[in-house]
Amino acid sequence: MVSDMVNSEKEVNKIISWIVKEKPSLNFEQVKRMIEEKTKELGGLIDEHVVALMIAKELGINLKGEKPKIAKLKIKDLISGLRNVNLVARVLKIDKEASFFRNNREYRYIRIIIGDDTGTITLVLWNEQTNLVREIKPGDVIKITRGYTKDYRGKIELYVSTDGNIELAAEDDLPTLEYFINKSQIDCIIADIEEIVLKPDFACIRGTDLQGRRIRIVVWDDLEERDLPTGRYYICGVRQHISMQNFVEYYTNSRKLKIMMLDESAHEEESSHAYKPSNIPQEGKDITLRGYFLALNPTKFPRIILGDETEIVSLVLVYEQLLPTFATLKIGTEIMIKGIDIVKGSKGTFFRIGRCSSIKVFEEDIFLEKMDFPKKFIIDCAGACSIEGVIVSISFNVRYFIHDNNKLVLPFVSFVVDDGTGEAKVYSSNSRVFEELSRMTIDELRDYHELGIAKNILRYMEEEIKGSDIEIQGYMYKMKNKLPQMIAFNVKRTNF
Repeated sequence: MVSDMVNSEKEVNKIISWIVKEKPSLNFEQVKRMIEEKTKELGGLIDEHVVALMIAKELGINLKGEKPKIAKLKIKDLISGLRNVNLVARVLKIDKEASFFRNNREYRYIRIIIGDDTGTITLVLWNEQTNLVREIKPGDVIKITRGYTKDYRGKIELYVSTDGNIELAAEDDLPTLEYFINKSQIDCIIADIEEIVLKPDFACIRGTDLQGRRIRIVVWDDLEERDLPTGRYYICGVRQHISMQNFVEYYTNSRKLKIMMLDESAHEEESSHAYKPSNIPQEGKDITLRGYFLALNPTKFPRIILGDETEIVSLVLVYEQLLPTFATLKIGTEIMIKGIDIVKGSKGTFFRIGRCSSIKVFEEDIFLEKMDFPKKFIIDCAGACSIEGVIVSISFNVRYFIHDNNKLVLPFVSFVVDDGTGEAKVYSSNSRVFEELSRMTIDELRDYHELGIAKNILRYMEEEIKGSDIEIQGYMYKMKNKLPQMIAFNVKRTNF
């Protein structure tokens, strides 16, 4: 061992002499001191022979025939131009294999991000070397032997020599994947996937991350992983778009996206933490709402009215492709809408059903089953009841569109009724209610629309209906500082 130390010292002195010869402005002691300081800076992990070579390289001196002999290094110790690098690190990300042609020859390569407790670096494998990581996945610890480093576009990268190797290694007290996600600039997350929403031209992945925040990943093209079971995944290739205290949205495309399952354990059903209209929060992203479908107002941005036994809420539908789903629902059907965003705009807070939302339909008409409608006055009516009054004002709104080659008509009516004890705002998208009030069938309305006169007829009917006596069976909701709001299931004009 003493002999090895003596030989090493001789080699260091040899390199110092060479440096002094090439740089006459430096003397032997100055260079010796530079080597000692550099060795201390690198934590004593590299012997002085290697540090001497580093100093020579930094000074621009080419020591022909001299090659570093490095045992186990840390990533922070790597500089460009090292040879025989042995390194143990955790795999953080494996990009998809890429290739290109040059001089009629195909070149294949894989870029891999690896890390230890001192930092991260990109490992690049070429051609047959890509086979070295076929059985390696993110999270694995690998041992690299006979690697070398060089500068690529201003960054140091690690390569493996033709006689080098990569193999799985023991954990070696390296930080976890979670550590690197929080500390490093890698485009990966760990998340519990609850649902994948597939759309014609994009997809949405919904779930929660390890901090308990809701996450949503928008994939801007077709998604390859279409049948992922619920579970915990390591997801790479995502870029953050929105970050809030309880919500993060990412975006990516299928070319960049890589998904690997970490844990297939079952997760809590999302319906178990769904809100109801009576307890919906006033802020949040990607929430789930469960209630009864009560009406559809088919404006430019349609409004979906959902309710439970005590409260009612209006949701704005901004993703037009979901309109046919709501248009074919029966009034009173229990549904669950996932992916609702609560948005604070210039005109107040509204609830948005967007491109990443999905709808689950439960039972039809259960809200109306065995429901009695006792006669009451508006002042004391709450829940299911029947009232009689006079129509103070009324407005029809109709939308026509084609779905699956069928011409659909979506009617909606809103009116104010007064029974002497107070007024109530009444809504309905029930075809029976529309036909009773307008005295025309949906088919007739469709015909009038094709003739271009439906709008004028409806405006005329609005004026004619004002002042009419009416009986209403419906469900009344008491509103704070507003008129009570009622969903009409059946109506009857009594003085027509």
